[in-house]
Amino acid sequence: MKYKLKDGEKYGLPKQVEAFQYNGVLYGEPWVTKAFNDGVLFWDSDELGGYPRNPFLRVEDDDYSVDCGDYLILCGNGEIEMCSKDVFESVYTKGV
Repeated sequence: MKYKLKDGEKYGLPKQVEAFQYNGVLYGEPWVTKAFNDGVLFWDSDELGGYPRNPFLRVEDDDYSVDCGDYLILCGNGEIEMCSKDVFESVYTKGV
């Protein structure tokens, strides 16, 4: 889904972005599915039974847990970033 900045130019952020809010399901946007298939997004399992917890986002050599409500943002260079719900929604609004 496309989002736009609420207040014109802010902090050097892009005026519009393609983003996906994780709600417990990792499908719906082709670029999210591709990131999962490419291993950029992946599931980890806990030590107690091996059930998947949250998905993880791999950025360079680090892995970040994606919590429900977090936004995944497709950058212009094709990389994916993650942002908390509160921060993302304070900066961007739905629509273009």
